[in-house]
Amino acid sequence: MSELQRPATRYAKSGDVHIGYQVFGDGRDDLVYVPTWWSNVDAQWDVPEIAEFLTRLSSFCRVIVFDKRGGGISDPVPLSSLPTLEEWMDDLRAVLDAVGSQRATLFGVLGGGLMCMLFAATYPERVSRLLLLNAYARYVRAPDYPYGAPPEEIPRFIEQFVRQWSGGTPVWEGEPLEEGQRERWARYQRLSASPGTLETLLRMTLDLDLRDVVPLVQAPAYVLFAPTPLNDHLATTSEYLAAHLPNAHVIRLFDEPQWALSRRYHISQVNAIQELLTGESALPDEDRVLATVLFTDIVASTEQLATRGDAAWRDLLDGHDQTMGRVVADHRGRLVKQTGDGILATFDGPARAVRCAVALVQAADEQGLTLRAGLHTGEIEHRSGDVTGIAVHIASRMTALAEPKQILVSRTVVDLTTGSGLQFRPRGEHELKGVPGTWLTFAAQPTI
Repeated sequence: MSELQRPATRYAKSGDVHIGYQVFGDGRDDLVYVPTWWSNVDAQWDVPEIAEFLTRLSSFCRVIVFDKRGGGISDPVPLSSLPTLEEWMDDLRAVLDAVGSQRATLFGVLGGGLMCMLFAATYPERVSRLLLLNAYARYVRAPDYPYGAPPEEIPRFIEQFVRQWSGGTPVWEGEPLEEGQRERWARYQRLSASPGTLETLLRMTLDLDLRDVVPLVQAPAYVLFAPTPLNDHLATTSEYLAAHLPNAHVIRLFDEPQWALSRRYHISQVNAIQELLTGESALPDEDRVLATVLFTDIVASTEQLATRGDAAWRDLLDGHDQTMGRVVADHRGRLVKQTGDGILATFDGPARAVRCAVALVQAADEQGLTLRAGLHTGEIEHRSGDVTGIAVHIASRMTALAEPKQILVSRTVVDLTTGSGLQFRPRGEHELKGVPGTWLTFAAQPTI
């Protein structure tokens, strides 16, 4: 979709405090996006996932974003007197007044849902609806609250969270990240809050309990549940909100867990919000399709370079690249890119992809090169000439597990090629780095 010109940053006065905000889009409805404990309205446009998300929202509503006092570009506050939910409500009210919004939809994510619910109960005339994504009234389990995270896990959770923040590691550590994502998100975190501010805010929000407030929320509340492999306990907190908000509606965005930084995770939110605000279903996302992903890798390429020399190795690689491109095209595949020591290609059929992999290994052997390959069939996302998604990570991990001249595939590929005449032999169950669970692997028979 087209890029949104970076909106101007303004300041509203909340008492004596300056609150940084932006407003963009010209839809009929106002939507206030309230992320969790931290944000930076300027730096968010340097993170492609956030920029695309906000741009899509602005295509059908007027979007209002702001940094709560103590974080981002808003005025800092001492660690000894960090703001309360009441003061954050003051900040939101000041921003709404500054942009001339009398009534808005509040979209609260995780801890941002706390302030949104309190605001909706306190100022019902200013809230048309609540959208709560993986939110909670209370984060920590209690004897009378069998939801959320076990209390014994909280000290370790805080320590790990702050350690990753201080060390420049995204808080989604464990999620497979694309090249450059780690650095962009780590920088965005640093610009959103200091480690000390983050730790104090985290402890404050984890101590909050809004169960007495939840029944007082009059606005229609849409509980958006978007499971990820890392947030099982939030499924239970969403269940609590769905059962106790007076006008609750539950929307499960997808059945299988999705990574929080994946494009599908964000697009599913936008599509649901668009339908709620406009009554119109979003158009299908043509950039997200089912495909079979193929990686190849030249075995011992560094040793061969040292043996052959730079010039001879470069000539050999040029010839290899041309052959790989021709073979992929012959099998109706799409060569996405050269990876230095191999290729990344996608196919609209798994059987063609496996047969192409066999032909690639054989062609490389004739050139004096040894290949290995990995394949998986799943959902991919087309982005700026490249492809992303968990299927890409799985295929890459399969390649790393493969032996020389071996073509390693997932169980999905095997199941989808039944009746094709292809044969596979089991190669065991493996953990794939950055991918949840264990995966059955199979080697394509060389006699195909």
